Amino acid sequence: MIARFSLKSLLKPRVRVALAVALVAAAGLSSARYAERGLRHHREGYTSRYAAFTARLDPLRAHLPTDGTIGYLAQPDPTTDELVNAYRQSLIGYDLLPCRVEPAAEQELILFDADDPQVEPAQARTGSWLLVAQGGAGMKLYRTELGVHASQARATQVDEWNRLRAARVGR
Repeated sequence: MIARFSLKSLLKPRVRVALAVALVAAAGLSSARYAERGLRHHREGYTSRYAAFTARLDPLRAHLPTDGTIGYLAQPDPTTDELVNAYRQSLIGYDLLPCRVEPAAEQELILFDADDPQVEPAQARTGSWLLVAQGGAGMKLYRTELGVHASQARATQVDEWNRLRAARVGR
């Protein structure tokens, strides 16, 4: 016959109580450390890396749409891993919800993310992108030729609508 053993049968009640007290004390100590760190960060004005990174968008927010799609282009840098650029794009996309942030393609507005504020994308140097606004620490917002043509088409459409409305009121 095979004997059955359990942890309960191996440990005496005093040992079980001591282990339970040690476990509760360790959990309490861990919680106290997290609380102390949180209070210290609050006193010192701690800013998370996410908040510091997305604060670069603050000067651009007035120029960004509330919904739709925005292009994203990171500074071409052979030393930067592609995953880092994807991570930065996802942080910006999360911060600008419900607006979608996709890799730069055929969008009217493009966010250019560079660590150096002096760097410009090649499209801006050729004149096919126009600088709309400059954010903090190298973040820039550009309007593409597509966006320029689309805004001109919208302006023409609005002018036509106003002309038709004026003609209707004048009857």
